[in-house]
Amino acid sequence: MKRYLCVLLAALVLCAPSFAEKRFEKDLGDGVKYIQVLREDPNRIINVLIVDLTSENVQMKSVLSQDRIRTDKVYGRETVPMLVDKYGALAGVNACFFDMSWWSDPLGAQIVDGELVSQPSPFMPIAFTDHNTAFFDKPEFKGTLVNQTTGKTLDFSYVDGDIGYSGQENIIGVFNYRMG
Repeated sequence: MKRYLCVLLAALVLCAPSFAEKRFEKDLGDGVKYIQVLREDPNRIINVLIVDLTSENVQMKSVLSQDRIRTDKVYGRETVPMLVDKYGALAGVNACFFDMSWWSDPLGAQIVDGELVSQPSPFMPIAFTDHNTAFFDKPEFKGTLVNQTTGKTLDFSYVDGDIGYSGQENIIGVFNYRMG
């Protein structure tokens, strides 16, 4: 029986695919660790940030390339390393997909310094509160527009997540300086 188990174990080891892996780890600061895993068969590079959201030294910040939604040839785009340098961060993550017709408009809700800069989408994003609490949820947007001159208000909501505006009626577009 013992010989049978040894032969079976040897067969399993020899027949198993080879998953060569190299792993590099680096502490970036109190509460932040960077891990890079290099795998073969298939070739993959996996970058991982492990962040202790309870650490007093950790602060999450949502930013936009060039601090605006609409970038163009004049404003250009910024890479994640450029944004990390610009904000003096230890690390950065490209956290969403973009509407390439608007160059850097995140597909989904984004709030920067308490200001809604991109509308919600039907997808469930990860979000971080001001107190570094992470959660997944489906956003629902409700708000009030206030005319600064007349004081008149208009309540509105954005619930369905449909971002295909063409051909739709009764659409209110809200623009600010971040739109370019």
